Amino acid sequence: MRERDYAAEVLGVNVVRYKLLAFGLGAAYAGIAGALGGAFLRIVNPDQFTLAVSIFFLAAVVVGGRASILDPYWARRS
Repeated sequence: MRERDYAAEVLGVNVVRYKLLAFGLGAAYAGIAGALGGAFLRIVNPDQFTLAVSIFFLAAVVVGGRASILDPYWARRS
């Protein structure tokens, strides 16, 4: 479904349903992570989220890759 939506539709997979489910699960994980991060830090303000932090997270996504659930170290070992 990731590369060929139409092929999944031909096989009878409800693509819209699963894409919405994936989006919802991702949003739920992000919400939980934000709530836990706020509870851990005890205060959340915009000064904590600088450009350097954004670049770090973007680099982690690029290095980890789109298809990798695990961190980059374990993804390259397998």
